[in-house]
Amino acid sequence: MRGGSRSVAAAALAALTLPCAVGTPDAAVVTDLIDDLLPTTGGMVVITGAAFLGPSDSHLGALFDMLGDTKRAEWHHDKASSLTARFAPSWSQFVRSNRTEGDSKR
Repeated sequence: MRGGSRSVAAAALAALTLPCAVGTPDAAVVTDLIDDLLPTTGGMVVITGAAFLGPSDSHLGALFDMLGDTKRAEWHHDKASSLTARFAPSWSQFVRSNRTEGDSKR
């Protein structure tokens, strides 16, 4: 999945759907998705002309939750909350629910 905005969008979509599709995903798959999304921390994931997938940190938080890395997950969830509060208030509920789901898996 390496390279450019398609990788970012694909990684974000995978982060959203992976737990539903396979339960607990393979750590190598999750790590690859994290590698694709990490360069976008602090930004929003957009599929040009098609969809807005929210802050990349929300997806990174969920992925770190899947790995059991609660410290890094918390950091990304906090960053996503801060971003949505300032730039995309309508996404604040999504970010909170994404964080809650991850917290329940701890």
